[in-house]
Amino acid sequence: DEANPTDRSNSPIASGSKKQQQHKGQPREVKQTKAQRIIEQNNQRMMNKRLAEETDKMRNVEDQLTKIPSDNHSDAIDLIDERLVNFETSTIRLELLKRKFDLQRKYLRTLKKKQNLTIEERSTLELLQIGFFATMTEIAHLENVVDAFSEKMKFTEELVDDSPLDREKWYRFQLEKINSRLPRREQGIRDNRLPDFIPDKWQVEFLDAVDKRQSIIIVAPTASGKTYASYYAIGTVLKDKNDPNGVCVYVAPTKALINQVAGN
Repeated sequence: DEANPTDRSNSPIASGSKKQQQHKGQPREVKQTKAQRIIEQNNQRMMNKRLAEETDKMRNVEDQLTKIPSDNHSDAIDLIDERLVNFETSTIRLELLKRKFDLQRKYLRTLKKKQNLTIEERSTLELLQIGFFATMTEIAHLENVVDAFSEKMKFTEELVDDSPLDREKWYRFQLEKINSRLPRREQGIRDNRLPDFIPDKWQVEFLDAVDKRQSIIIVAPTASGKTYASYYAIGTVLKDKNDPNGVCVYVAPTKALINQVAGN
């Protein structure tokens, strides 16, 4: 037996064992079902159709922009704002946002060069700064920018009129000038408890919780309306100041919030 050891390498059992070892640890390929393939193909077809439609719309916008005088930045920006809602495809939307951003830049420079601004022009400049920041933020989001402060430094310095610009000055500018004034894309329903503000769903839930005297912790993005919502809670405190079971409202920009502003 020792002179003629059994060669197990060619046995069916050994071969099967080797195959198992070779495939061990390798992820199995997940095969799509026919239904999944059909869904994927339909989705791709819809995306291609939407892209083609939005490309045509983009050409139409570009044609209309050529009819506006090159120094009339305000009308050109307004036109883009009116049409932006019709674009969902990221690439087309990004292209249009960059066009708007370039116009906002030129308009900012024009206003800042003027020595004496009228009250109306100062108001326009302030709104333009907010719009410039909002456009830059959405562009950074669509481009998947990790560090917006570093990658958009040139534009932030132009906006703040400060070079070199450090992060603290940039955050302070956002907190003081921008704060909760950024345009919001959420669609809410008017609520009598906030007559000057249209709350989103989470804010309505917050108002309901205040009415029920429930404890609440809010974590929400910058410019989402936390401050406006807190006014109702503060107003409730003032109305019930003699109530021994009153509500305590504490609002403070923490380090985490400042870091979040940088991320946005």
